[in-house]
Amino acid sequence: MRQTRVLLAAAVAVMLTAPVASASASAAPSAPTTGGPTPRASAAALGSDGGDGLSVVELDLPSVDRASVDALPESAPMPDEGGTPLAAAAAPVGSPDVLSAELDTAPFSVLGVTWQADPALTGVVIRYRVRQAGEWTDWAAVSASDVAPDADSTEGRSTGARDGIDPIVAVDADGVQIWADAATGVVAGLTAVLIDPGDDPPSLDAAASVSPSSGAELTAGGSGASVAGLGMAQPSIISRAGWGADESLRPCEPDYSSGFAAAAVHHTASTNSYGPDDVPGLIRGFYAYHTRPESAGGRGWCDIGYNFLVDKFGRIFEGRAGGIDRSVIGVHTGGFNSRTIGVAAIGDYSQAAAPAAMIEGLSQVIAWTFTVHRIFAGQSVSLVSGGGASKYPEGTVVQFPTVYGHRDAQLTACPGQALYDALPAIRARVAQLANATVSWSPYGNWESTRVDGRQVSLKGWLHDPDTTAPIQVAVEVNGVTTTALADGARPDVDAAVPTAGPRHGFQVTVNTTRDRNVVCLRSRNVGLGADVNHGCRVVTTRSSAPPTGRIEQISGSTGQVLVSGWAYDPDTTDPIDLRIDVGGVAHVVTADGSRPDVGAAFGKGDRHGFVASLPAAVGAQRVCVYATNVPGTELQLLECRVVDVVNRAPSGRVDELTVTNQGVTVRGWALDPDTTASIEVHAYVDGGGRRFVADLPRPDVGRAFGLGDNHGFQFDVPMTPGRHQLCLYALNSPAGYNPAFHCQTVQVG
Repeated sequence: MRQTRVLLAAAVAVMLTAPVASASASAAPSAPTTGGPTPRASAAALGSDGGDGLSVVELDLPSVDRASVDALPESAPMPDEGGTPLAAAAAPVGSPDVLSAELDTAPFSVLGVTWQADPALTGVVIRYRVRQAGEWTDWAAVSASDVAPDADSTEGRSTGARDGIDPIVAVDADGVQIWADAATGVVAGLTAVLIDPGDDPPSLDAAASVSPSSGAELTAGGSGASVAGLGMAQPSIISRAGWGADESLRPCEPDYSSGFAAAAVHHTASTNSYGPDDVPGLIRGFYAYHTRPESAGGRGWCDIGYNFLVDKFGRIFEGRAGGIDRSVIGVHTGGFNSRTIGVAAIGDYSQAAAPAAMIEGLSQVIAWTFTVHRIFAGQSVSLVSGGGASKYPEGTVVQFPTVYGHRDAQLTACPGQALYDALPAIRARVAQLANATVSWSPYGNWESTRVDGRQVSLKGWLHDPDTTAPIQVAVEVNGVTTTALADGARPDVDAAVPTAGPRHGFQVTVNTTRDRNVVCLRSRNVGLGADVNHGCRVVTTRSSAPPTGRIEQISGSTGQVLVSGWAYDPDTTDPIDLRIDVGGVAHVVTADGSRPDVGAAFGKGDRHGFVASLPAAVGAQRVCVYATNVPGTELQLLECRVVDVVNRAPSGRVDELTVTNQGVTVRGWALDPDTTASIEVHAYVDGGGRRFVADLPRPDVGRAFGLGDNHGFQFDVPMTPGRHQLCLYALNSPAGYNPAFHCQTVQVG
């Protein structure tokens, strides 16, 4: 399978420039003052065939490309997808926070943009143009995405340092220009990720469909044949293998819901101009953007955000892995992800009507999931907001139709007005397809889960309305199914449901060898109706006590984070490994440093301390520390914090510049505040450069900055007779923004 290629990441970071010193200044240097924001662009390429690693090429660009300002339109385009008016649109054109030049790129089809999260930043608008078939498009605008993981989820705990937009479709583009504004605050740390999904892998089969896992057939008695007038067979669903998912891109395991109660309808927006052959690649692009670490410009999620996607041709695509008939929680409707199935229509349906084939595809896949999870269409359900990205504060009880639009839960226009207007027809079609089956399907209650060492026990009751007899219960643990009969005495169920009968209780115990276990409960249908998934839960089992520890320091520094503390496992005196995630990038550190205080306190030996210095991108980075359980591989979260990582810009000063018949002699100093080492100075004459090192003794500079004395320079720059432009640049150590600290027009001869 050909790996998705990330072809350009234009990273725009706020930097502090050094002052431009007078050419004739001779006084002792003083500490530099700060200047305005100066952006930096970088290009990143992820290898194609063979899984080549990520490579990054950084291009120094101004925060606002002044040559591009004059070409901006007279009025700024507004996002179609904003839920509320954005004050940023009233900002005068010509004063953007970020404006790139027209950038030539390798071909791409999906564009993502993220930036450093800041509570003071509101009303962010990202405007963009792309070049397709040699022509630049008009400016288009999108607002910040309100899609976010639930705060208490795996993804919610490991992301949040960056905000971003939803992915933009730009089939076969080979150029881009970005313009960013905010109503309040300044957009900083902007990263644009341009994704070329590559050629479809040879094994890709657009007709490849998936079948439900054991016990999930939408049929009478699970026989595999639909029931006339009641059931529906599973619609054709193109599998992840069918659209070419590279499963190695998934950085973590998602959470599972104890029970879905509704479906949220979305659209991916941006364009409807795609052909059937484009769709697998577009989904691979969405997937790559969603799973890419925040530190590399992505969203940092465990998988693609949607549970299912439907194209304008009516084809249904599997989204999140394992979610065909299990309650895998997606990232699509902040605050309500854990109880809602996310289904996305590929395209923009703000004004254009969704084709009939798409409406039927949406209806079919929602009906299928409603029979799997026993949800009635045409009814309402009460859901409790998890807060976060939702327009409803945490804890608010909200009534939703069981098929609702994204805008019902959040401040967005999604799924577009035209598709939103079609929701009543979709609800009616889903009810026609599914409600009769749902009404005859089993129901019950998974009341408790108990863990004893490596054993998991489930307790509850199940009843099929077709019979008073006990029915089968299927407990799936990590993909392995154990069946039993729900035949325990439950007089309370008999009293509450007089037609049920007295024997519907179950208690099933299953052994496992893993620490993290995905446990799903299903009931086997009898007669009419369908087998039902009653939810899945992640259950942790241990054969031993969990590890513990204390994080004594997590702090940001220059291009790195510093983490220290101690950790140990009560089941061993040996050091244990830690996993430290920095901006979504994992590092393994062994806690084997000498800590006599820990040994004295716990009696498990002294070698449990750690001090780690780990590389990090500039900006806000989420750092999470996990301890590894012994024996086993389970990770125990110790702590997460968000820290600021800095990379201060170098500075310099020209003390003396002497013009001769052969050129100029320049004397001065240059340093990087993040190191005591000497740095390079590059001298450019009319665009051509020469390299020098500022390593001469300058005790006055040492006294002023406290970074050592060897920061002086004196060098000759040859020039031909005539008028020339000379600029001197201080080189960042080890890498980063390289500011010009002196520019001057020189007349030679």
